[in-house]
Amino acid sequence: TGLLSISIAGSAVGAAEGFPRIFPDELRRELSDHFIKAFNTHTIQFGGGVSWLRDRISQIDSAGAYSYPSLTAFAQDLSGITVGRKAYTSYDQQFGNPYRDYHVTDLGSYVEDTWRAFPRLTFTYGARWEKQFIPAPPAYHPVYFQTSKVPSPNVDAAPRIGAAYTRNERTVYRASFGYFFAPYSGQALDALLTGNNQILNSISVSSYQTAAPIFPGAFPGLTSVPNGTSDVMYAVDRLRLPHSNQATLSMERHMNDDTTLTVNLVATRGIKLWSTTDLNLLTPTKIATYTVDDANGTPFEQFNMPIFTAKSDPNTAHVYVVGNGASSWYNALTVQLRRRMLRTLNINAVYTWSHAIDDAGNPAGFTGASTYPAYPRADMGSSATDQRHRGVVSWVWWPELAGKALPAIRSLLNGWEISGIATVATGTPTTPVIMVSGQQFSGTTMVYTNSLNGSGGWNRVTFDQVSSLRTKPMYNLDARLTRTLRFGERAKAQLMFEAYDALNMQHDTAVNNIAYIATSGVLRPVSGLGAGNASYGLLDGTNARRCQVALRIVF
Repeated sequence: TGLLSISIAGSAVGAAEGFPRIFPDELRRELSDHFIKAFNTHTIQFGGGVSWLRDRISQIDSAGAYSYPSLTAFAQDLSGITVGRKAYTSYDQQFGNPYRDYHVTDLGSYVEDTWRAFPRLTFTYGARWEKQFIPAPPAYHPVYFQTSKVPSPNVDAAPRIGAAYTRNERTVYRASFGYFFAPYSGQALDALLTGNNQILNSISVSSYQTAAPIFPGAFPGLTSVPNGTSDVMYAVDRLRLPHSNQATLSMERHMNDDTTLTVNLVATRGIKLWSTTDLNLLTPTKIATYTVDDANGTPFEQFNMPIFTAKSDPNTAHVYVVGNGASSWYNALTVQLRRRMLRTLNINAVYTWSHAIDDAGNPAGFTGASTYPAYPRADMGSSATDQRHRGVVSWVWWPELAGKALPAIRSLLNGWEISGIATVATGTPTTPVIMVSGQQFSGTTMVYTNSLNGSGGWNRVTFDQVSSLRTKPMYNLDARLTRTLRFGERAKAQLMFEAYDALNMQHDTAVNNIAYIATSGVLRPVSGLGAGNASYGLLDGTNARRCQVALRIVF
């Protein structure tokens, strides 16, 4: 299939989409200065900076990408027995100039005062202001004039305050609260600057449309593309940068000279997170009834679903509008114990309980796609990165013989260092989805056939909870053995033997989340739901055992 990209039930087959590509070439220059003045019980700081960022990108999906709901559907098209039937769900391709050159200027300034109000009580308070100067898109859509600019807010002021109280020589209490803004990421900026569909044209074709391609064909140019398949994306006029309100409360207690206990409470609220709404969908006027089969093929449940059957602009596919409709919540409790034992052994143990929730919808891309347009709260549930329990123990031990030992024995045994990190953690959540195969109801034409309601949004199981599946727990041990060799007073060498996942206890990083396949209005369960199907990890794409030898010379 050459450079053609293929997706089968969510799994990539063949070439990567948009391959070959030139990854972003980023150049950043920065100039900043800071001033500190201390007097009486105050320490005042203020400063600012400016940075110039240039991103050059050359990437285009000109070879095309087919998406199939199942292996059977792909096999039908691959074998050629369905010529004219087209068993795929959707086809995507891009045309135009793949090269983009962006220049962004960032300004930032802050002022802060640390005030020691009493011998045991210190306050820190201040504010930071940030501003991004975003370039104008090189062109704009003649119908959607909103694509002519990318908003850049002027009101990103972030107040912060903190306090530290020393109860006695062994116990300190700390509290803080602050705002933190997230600037435009490179992916978001690229999507909005090319969303006008003039310089880089992106199309999305459903298999049922007239003149849709036949696998493995691709369109030779825009003149052969069916009408109403080009996507448009722009931001609302008053788009705000997402920000988080973060509050912390901690207690640090020195149990004795060798042991320190720290307890932290963290509460974070993500506000005005970015979300997308397809404004090209007309309000549904059709209510359809789906039937759900059990594993034996016997119907046991029915439910009604409003179906999107028409677009307001037939000359365009999706008209994505980026707004601030999503939110998130993160709460955590962390307990940390640091202890020095036997003079040559340091141990650090940390346990974290946390819960992350959001209503951002499908986490694909830089914005989520909701199940129901303009109603993100329907997709509220545990975040894709939610990890309830995580325990980490790290240690460093450097055995050292006393001076009474023979010099030869000291030279042989001293200079070694054994260190490691052991991690035990619960899995992360995944949401069950439905692979929709073709039009579902006779006489009803869904706008898009990759979701039950025809909106083209998230195809999750609407009668199940978000994030109801989880990957398996993680058990991991990373270890290092270091031997230090000294050559005089000014030079030394460190020979290191390292093993990542030393016990080779691979863990799932993803599970099969395809719960049903929808065909002709009937949802049939798929076997293997929840089974592990990936074990991604750095450095070489897997979290299996990896070993390496390193030599470091210091002089």
